[in-house]
Amino acid sequence: MAQRTYTIPNAQVSRVLDGVVYQNGYQDTINGQPNPQTKAQFFDQVTYRFWKDCVRAYEATQAAEDARKASLDKVEAEIVLS
Repeated sequence: MAQRTYTIPNAQVSRVLDGVVYQNGYQDTINGQPNPQTKAQFFDQVTYRFWKDCVRAYEATQAAEDARKASLDKVEAEIVLS
C-alpha cells in the first residue's frame, strides 16, 4: 500500500488541526460529555472522506462521459441517412 506524507510546520499544527476539524463540525463535547473522538481522529476521518469524495466524483464524471460518447457512437453507427 502506498503512503503519502505531508509536513506541517510544528508551529502550525494546532492551527491546521483546529481549522479543519472545527470547519467540519467537530464538537469538543457531546451532550455535556467529552467527545470520545479526538481532534486527530476526526481530522483523519475528514481527510479520508475528502479524498474518497474526490475520487467518487471524478470517476462518476468519467463514467458519464464514457457513456455519453458510447451512446453518440452507437447512434452514429446505427443511423445512416441516404
